[in-house]
Amino acid sequence: MQLRSMIISDISSKPEKEYDRDPLSSILFNLVVDMMFVLISRVKELGQIYGVVPHLVDERLLILQCADDTIIFMDNDLERAKNMKLLLCAFEQLSRLKINFHKSELFCYGATMDRQTEFAQIFGCDLRSYPFR
Repeated sequence: MQLRSMIISDISSKPEKEYDRDPLSSILFNLVVDMMFVLISRVKELGQIYGVVPHLVDERLLILQCADDTIIFMDNDLERAKNMKLLLCAFEQLSRLKINFHKSELFCYGATMDRQTEFAQIFGCDLRSYPFR
């Protein structure tokens, strides 16, 4: 089994000072970010993107979200990575939220290590390595 790559992204809607003023903004933010999960799930159903570890998680692990942090797990496939980038850019346009690709980190492992610079170019983020071997 080849394990793949992941991107850790930070999504923000407003600067913190403005964000703290309105008590409903965090609820609205969560609703919109939940829609990103729905979009990703639908594209996954169409076979345009794949997650990882199908033997451990039914229908593959693809996305984890906590507050404004998102972890996306992807298969070792550049075309599907481009599909994911297109989906994330479309989400930015539809929601008017900004995905901070320049603050995001890409971790590659397994066979993906050979193509990590290509994945980093697609997403426009920094490459990182695990602190363990």
